[in-house]
Amino acid sequence: MTESTASDGVITGPVGLALAVAGEREGIHGHEHWRRVGENGIDLAHAEGVSCHVALLFAILHDCRRENDGQDPGHGPRAAELAASLGHEALGITPDELRTLTYAMYHHDRGQVTDDPLVGACWDADRLDLIRVGTRPDRALLSTKSARDPVRIALCTDHRAEPPTWDRLVQRLPDPRRLTADELMRRLDANPRFTRAQGNPDEVTITFISRRR
Repeated sequence: MTESTASDGVITGPVGLALAVAGEREGIHGHEHWRRVGENGIDLAHAEGVSCHVALLFAILHDCRRENDGQDPGHGPRAAELAASLGHEALGITPDELRTLTYAMYHHDRGQVTDDPLVGACWDADRLDLIRVGTRPDRALLSTKSARDPVRIALCTDHRAEPPTWDRLVQRLPDPRRLTADELMRRLDANPRFTRAQGNPDEVTITFISRRR
């Protein structure tokens, strides 16, 4: 696989390709939302021990074929078709991962839950950003144990800090793509690093809000 890299703000590799085909989009389903879903997805993928790359690709592509910011039941299938047309090699993932990615995109807005940790990380990453439309995530509709953690829900519903840039998200992708068991345990045993607004990795600040300010 050719890893994605960021240089002078230009993203290359599979993530760069995904961003190029996704195009520009504003509004509640646009780039700011995609970057928050990307951050959530990488966090959840680390915790669940699944592919951060697939989670980030989902974040970029899942809403990119929306025709509006309201009811658009066909946008998931259209996004899945786009990913399938690009192919697993261009996206830097395995054939099985591409099947998982397209399934996650096809069904992401249908209110389902799953036992598949990678699909769950993708869906939960999206649902944890529902606060942008004034809705707190429903724990019953979160698939992964990591996403149901009240601290993580509080973290993801605090929008005081701007979402990370794409190059920052690319820098967080592990190499190799999958976490080893030792790396997963190191992350799970590490001190909390949840505070975004304060910037202190050793302190957790839980702020409950009803909607984005």
